Amino acid sequence: MENLTCHFIHGDAFSREHSGHIFLSTGVVHHFRGQALLDFLGRHEQSDTLAFLHYDFQPSFLAPLGSWFFHYLRMRTAVAKHDGVLSAVRAHDARTLTEAARAAAPGFASGIYGAKIGKTPAPRVFHTLLGLRRPLLSEFRRQLGIRAARLGELR
Repeated sequence: MENLTCHFIHGDAFSREHSGHIFLSTGVVHHFRGQALLDFLGRHEQSDTLAFLHYDFQPSFLAPLGSWFFHYLRMRTAVAKHDGVLSAVRAHDARTLTEAARAAAPGFASGIYGAKIGKTPAPRVFHTLLGLRRPLLSEFRRQLGIRAARLGELR
């Protein structure tokens, strides 16, 4: 037991009342399509927001298995577990995500982090859409050290 103090809030993460400096999500972005994706990413354009990281399924031959496994472990109902199959079908590719982020949140340098497993051509099940305020880029890369090789083009 770490005796951490925390509390949970039910509300709009982008609202003035609940927003933070860094937005994170896991397995959410594939639920947004077209204008809804642009609207979601555009909500990051708040003066207090420094970065966003959205981990989501990457379309590949591994995606259906990875998505099924993720949903099997995390979900309780049969319909939610079935969503694992559908999530792989709905996953956005890197180009779709980065183009949407760059259009909807131009105040950020956006790109994909961790698309491949190490230096191999094998894709990861998840990739990360990363958005970072431009003044933070050089220090971010420096802090990543050798992991900076996992960064796609941030612009």
